[in-house]
Amino acid sequence: MDDELFEALYHIAWKLWPSRERRVQYAGRTIVLMYLWSVIRGKPRQWVCHRQNLPDAMTEADIPSSSQFGRRLRSARVQAMLTELENHLRGVPQATMLGCWLLDAKPLLVSPYSKDKSAKRGWAYNGRARGYKVFAMSDLQGRVVAWDARPMNEAEPLVARTLLQQTDRPGYVICDSI
Repeated sequence: MDDELFEALYHIAWKLWPSRERRVQYAGRTIVLMYLWSVIRGKPRQWVCHRQNLPDAMTEADIPSSSQFGRRLRSARVQAMLTELENHLRGVPQATMLGCWLLDAKPLLVSPYSKDKSAKRGWAYNGRARGYKVFAMSDLQGRVVAWDARPMNEAEPLVARTLLQQTDRPGYVICDSI
């Protein structure tokens, strides 16, 4: 299943960015595909920088070191490519229609022994816990319109304001009591 998903993303990436950028050693398309492969497989970013871990479609590509991969992944051009891919996969709805979105947050707990300094204490399922929250806004068909991951102590109404700014038309928001 992972291979089939990556194969579809691989063809979309080649359709969106058929030519290679100038003045870079590693194409942004390669960086995006490597990042997506690590996400699909649930592995850390350094894992994908080893040739034996790459899918068959990418075994012939030049691959960067893990430090170069991290720098290119944070670059504005690669981030724009990821946004472009996300918009392409989501599909752009008609801006003239009135929208209706569902908004919710889900906690992502970290181990109590974790040394992650950006993981904060906040409210989770059964009380207070340490970790992060994923805030997501989806349309009525279940497609994610906007999302953000923040420390667990961030309030849902405050993050909702930033998510609402990412919508492309007026509409209604359905959410829980928080």
